[in-house]
Amino acid sequence: MKINGIFAGNNTMKFRLAVLFLLCIQVSFSQTVKEKIPTYFGFQVKPIFPGVFIGTTTFDSNVEGFNTTLTQATGYSFGGVVRIGLTKLIALETGINLTQRNYLIDYSIPDSNLFLNSRLRYLTYDIPVSALFYIRLAERAYMNVSVGAALSYNPTVSGVKNMPDNDHTFEQRALGKKVIGEAIGNIGFEYRTPKAGTFYLGAAARVPFESLFYLKSTYSYGGFYLETDAENQGRVDGSYIALEIKYFFPLIKIKGSPIKTPIE
Repeated sequence: MKINGIFAGNNTMKFRLAVLFLLCIQVSFSQTVKEKIPTYFGFQVKPIFPGVFIGTTTFDSNVEGFNTTLTQATGYSFGGVVRIGLTKLIALETGINLTQRNYLIDYSIPDSNLFLNSRLRYLTYDIPVSALFYIRLAERAYMNVSVGAALSYNPTVSGVKNMPDNDHTFEQRALGKKVIGEAIGNIGFEYRTPKAGTFYLGAAARVPFESLFYLKSTYSYGGFYLETDAENQGRVDGSYIALEIKYFFPLIKIKGSPIKTPIE
């Protein structure tokens, strides 16, 4: 009987410890479920520059004395951004942007003493998706690194036409796919405030998975019935680097909601 009593006491103690352990797990799990990582909404503005170190910024061609030089110039991008929190140090970022790449075109026929230039604008709508990783530097300061990809949609055929007189016609057209994929990367710093929102400043790079568009530069001569004398054709790289400025609106805590700003 004594031995049985000892065994019964041990079983009772084990049962109590097991119940206590399960209660601890339940409390911890309940706290984890209740803790919600916030989602932020904001906007971004990016002056974009030729990607000197990550792509080709010029295109040169000479066909039958007809010279064409295309040079990437400064452009811009802007749009809305959504940051979806996964953990305190990891998030997904997406949105929609309008991006305009600008190009300068110089074309000439030296034998005919014809030298002209024009500006080509290539417009796309972008939907990026990036994985964002935080490194906390101070109470309200963070460093961010992100990598991802974007789908870019070109709605129209871009082109310019120049007629210095009735006999000569120069025409440039950017013939690109409607949808193209691009690799994107970002690095920057942000400062969070509970009432004024989050301010971000960083650098971005974007490299298309294939050529952005196919440049067709044409010179025609012959009055009303134009006869094509020469034609330059080549693929253009759309890589760029950019200065990235973002702003996220502050979170407004609704009464009864568990969502709070990260620094509250």
